[in-house]
Amino acid sequence: MLRSLVGSEMCIRDRYGNFRAQYVQLFPTRAPLLLAPFNECSARKFISTFIRPTQMKFAEMYDCQSLAKFIANYIKYEPLDEPEILPTRVMSPTTTMTWQVANCIEQANLLASLLIGHGYNAFVCVGYAKRAVCYNDQTSTPWPDSLPQEVNPDDVIDEVPPPKSHYMNHLKQRPKLISQFDIDNRERERKYNEDQMKIGNAEEEPQSDEEDGVAGGGTRLVHAWVIVLPDKRQAEVQKLTVTQRLRLGTGATFKGTLATTIYHHSQLNAKPDGERKFITEPFFIEPSTGVTISLPESDKYYRGIESVYNHQNYYVNMHPQEKVSGMRTDLGDLVNWERIFLVDPWNSRSEDGDGPISSNNNTLGGGGGGSGMDLDSTGGGGGRGSAADKRRIIAESTFDNGEGGDQTLELPASWVSPITLSLAQYENRFPGKQKTVHYADATVEMFSDYSEPDMRVLIVSLPDEVSHYDQTHIFYKYRADKLRRRSIYPMERSKQPRMIHDWFEPGRMHDATHRVEGLRELILEPGVHRTMRFYWASRDDGLALRREKFFNETIPAPRKIQEFYKGRAGDDFLEYRGATFDHPREAHGAGSAYTASASSAAHYKDIRVDASKMTEKFARNPAIDADLDIQKRTYIRPGNNAEGEIWVRYHYRNHYVTQASRMYPKTLDKDKDAVTIGGMPGVTGGGGAADGQARADDVRPVVVLSPGTEQPKDSDLLNELRVLVEKETECLAELRTRAEECHDVLQQLDRDQKDNKSTLSIYDTLRGRPNETEAEVAQRKAEEKRRAESRKDYLAPFIAKQENMAKICKGDYGNVKLTAEMARKVRDEAIADLKERLIERGHIMQARLDREREDLMKRQTAFQKNLDSTDGSKDADDFARFSKQSTWRIRILEERLSSYIKSSAEKYRQLADKLANDPRLAALYVSSTGPTSGFGGGGGQRSNAGGFSNGPHFTD
Repeated sequence: MLRSLVGSEMCIRDRYGNFRAQYVQLFPTRAPLLLAPFNECSARKFISTFIRPTQMKFAEMYDCQSLAKFIANYIKYEPLDEPEILPTRVMSPTTTMTWQVANCIEQANLLASLLIGHGYNAFVCVGYAKRAVCYNDQTSTPWPDSLPQEVNPDDVIDEVPPPKSHYMNHLKQRPKLISQFDIDNRERERKYNEDQMKIGNAEEEPQSDEEDGVAGGGTRLVHAWVIVLPDKRQAEVQKLTVTQRLRLGTGATFKGTLATTIYHHSQLNAKPDGERKFITEPFFIEPSTGVTISLPESDKYYRGIESVYNHQNYYVNMHPQEKVSGMRTDLGDLVNWERIFLVDPWNSRSEDGDGPISSNNNTLGGGGGGSGMDLDSTGGGGGRGSAADKRRIIAESTFDNGEGGDQTLELPASWVSPITLSLAQYENRFPGKQKTVHYADATVEMFSDYSEPDMRVLIVSLPDEVSHYDQTHIFYKYRADKLRRRSIYPMERSKQPRMIHDWFEPGRMHDATHRVEGLRELILEPGVHRTMRFYWASRDDGLALRREKFFNETIPAPRKIQEFYKGRAGDDFLEYRGATFDHPREAHGAGSAYTASASSAAHYKDIRVDASKMTEKFARNPAIDADLDIQKRTYIRPGNNAEGEIWVRYHYRNHYVTQASRMYPKTLDKDKDAVTIGGMPGVTGGGGAADGQARADDVRPVVVLSPGTEQPKDSDLLNELRVLVEKETECLAELRTRAEECHDVLQQLDRDQKDNKSTLSIYDTLRGRPNETEAEVAQRKAEEKRRAESRKDYLAPFIAKQENMAKICKGDYGNVKLTAEMARKVRDEAIADLKERLIERGHIMQARLDREREDLMKRQTAFQKNLDSTDGSKDADDFARFSKQSTWRIRILEERLSSYIKSSAEKYRQLADKLANDPRLAALYVSSTGPTSGFGGGGGQRSNAGGFSNGPHFTD
């Protein structure tokens, strides 16, 4: 095998050597080709054999974009030592994956190996690129990604469908208002951008050679990247019906070249979830960044292509002077591409898979042993005229066996070792578990999972529109406090944060009460407000949002508190609760270090209770009349304040523009039976105030009624006032409870910030193992092995029954030494146990035999009684059949019982020999004259151990 492999490599070497000689002769002005560089072992290998198609087990790598991004992050890119010429040494993809350092060619080889292994028609392009691409300089490139849009399902408002009525068609639709001013502004902005783009293009035209990817001496900078072409066989796959694809998955075959190609794409070019990905347009992949580039946009990055190759063939571009965007991607076209081997780029094997398909197009080198072809050349890039026609004529005349009569030569298998990626390497993702990329408008820092103490995995710094400093967005994973993102926005001329926004995952618990806290977001603007959003569906009270507005930075006490509720339609229909506070008389204490520097403002020490106004709002309860269904309750000067008032507003009736309302002054005497002033009822009604203007010192409830409603009684007003006073007390207590809870949340966040605890998923097999040293693991395995051997010890159950032996042995009964008395007891119990088990099993077999004999006798007696019946022939046949089966069963049981009796005696004898030779029972057989081989009764004489020298006896 080794000799044939060496011979195959020698043939390949002759082939590309002949190809190189003809290439230099035909195109002396063109740059040399990358055909056979040295590998890491200083051995020359053909460049196509550097690619080893490999399929990984990770689902992320089934998509070309995510795979390219992973390779770009996993490998540290290093520019070529001499970027003007091709390297003489190239590392294999396996070594590149191990070292995590590569240049453009090595990284392109690795990416192409994985893309081909996952079913993509990928090739490595060797050519020229801009300086920024060759040196992986992205400082002039905008950040290709964007911050994730935080969409919460709780914020989605269900649109109410319009009622189904034929009158809706006759209604005029509301016109869509469009501002002509905005249209003019957008048009002016568009024209301004076009003018700026034209100016920029004009400035870029006289760019320097270095910016254009050209070195100082006029030599272009060498680079390698990957191109993914649409496989022509995929078009045939797309034409198949669903039934044919299903048949394909079961191994069914089709006529033509689809037999192998469709199966290949159905198995490899498919995601684990079953979604197939077909490539319809060619595109480039830059290995250093993992960015996909379409063919029309490729001129912004690349300057030319000299050659492309994959694991099957090597192709030379016959028109390298053309732009990359105008490149012909049909590699089978000899006018634009010359290849070394006679392998069809679309179908590399025949239908039956026995050998390579002969192509109708020849290569530049002709046959393996033929002389070089003397073709006309048009200089560096070749021409489309007579030279191409001559090549086509020669190809058509020699496509069968080659010019020299040699058969088609096929590339051998890749010499590269298998490309492997362990789970630990996959999770590390970055060289040194960290990577920083600088873009024109952003700085991105990426970290491996569990590599940072605070569990951060991504930091994005973006320019801020207000401040001179950048805003910072930090993303976390696997934190015990469920923090997943923090955005910090700096002040205009200071790095101090003007706003901090935190996002939390569901499932955050309250440590003190062990109940669901449900914190979703925490927004802080120091001195302005602090807002807490909750997962209201997971909370008992349905709190969705709580906002505290402060007076200023020097007085961090709340000026106003707002609470919004959801999901309380089946309870009290509460939607909003708020409180307004007066200016504090003295300053309150500052908060902790976490609350002052991270995600909350300095919270006050005590819970304020001097609210000047409290408000509650309720949703409509359809079960109650609108005049009695409270929409809003307002408490002015709540608490024990004689100047306070209570305002109640009710919901609107259908098609009404006015609503009922009532105002109760708290100076009324609630202990009387009626609400009166000076002995006269002081109630106004009829939809407005009473006749005459009330005096300033009059204290009376104000009732505004809806038209057509009756005036309430004085007793009803008094009862309602008493209920409202109780509701006021409950509202104040709820505000205090929520304030205390938020105070506990801030303290808990302060503790979580200091602890930085992490969590492990139950699916994390890499870190979910116990933290044991090697010595502890070896000791645990030895203990498990000893226990397993103890479970197989036939004397362990009997030794453990002896007094204090379980404590002394501690599970190890193999090396115990017994006294003569203990040994006798152990021996007798072992023999008695075996005897009992053997006899019990023999009795079971004897009982089955007796039952079969009894059934046969009963059936025989019943048959003899029915001999004189009319249906005697049928009974005779049934009895004969039953008798035959029963006799067979009886014979089998008798044989089994006889064999069991003989084997029982043998087992009994084996146990006696084993006990006699067991060193733990040596005290039984040691006498003054030395040990004996008998069983005996203590004097060294053999006994029959209870008369069972021949084993147990069974009665028949």
